[in-house]
Amino acid sequence: MNALLCKVTTRRCVTEGRLHQPSRSPAAARQPADLSGCGACGSCIRGSGTLLSVALIACGASITVALAASSGAALARQNLMHAADGSALAAADSRNGFSDADPCEAAALVAAAYNARVSVCHPCDDAMCVEVSDAFLGISFTARARASGVVA
Repeated sequence: MNALLCKVTTRRCVTEGRLHQPSRSPAAARQPADLSGCGACGSCIRGSGTLLSVALIACGASITVALAASSGAALARQNLMHAADGSALAAADSRNGFSDADPCEAAALVAAAYNARVSVCHPCDDAMCVEVSDAFLGISFTARARASGVVA
């Protein structure tokens, strides 16, 4: 069985530590190689497919991890932009009298709902300017928004 396996998988064989290959003449190429020296233990040269499989799996895993991390960072950034928009709107509503809370406190409450924190909150002209920040995998993100809330 092992000799048959050797004939199917490769035409090279190791016998007593030496590599034996069939001759490359056209007459010898038509005849099956004599692999009787492979021995009962099947010591034919094999295993390069295993190494290639391991390398492909490692490449695939590293690409998967990189894509997951970059997708997570993009989602964290988008979530932070939503937090900035909502915080600015809450601050503007509070400034215009639609809420009893302080504008920056209202912005901080909305930002906290998005797991972010308000780093800058101040009135700018007739609007409220808010900057929120958060971190994802050690990378800090900031987003700014401005909302006026002026009723026309």
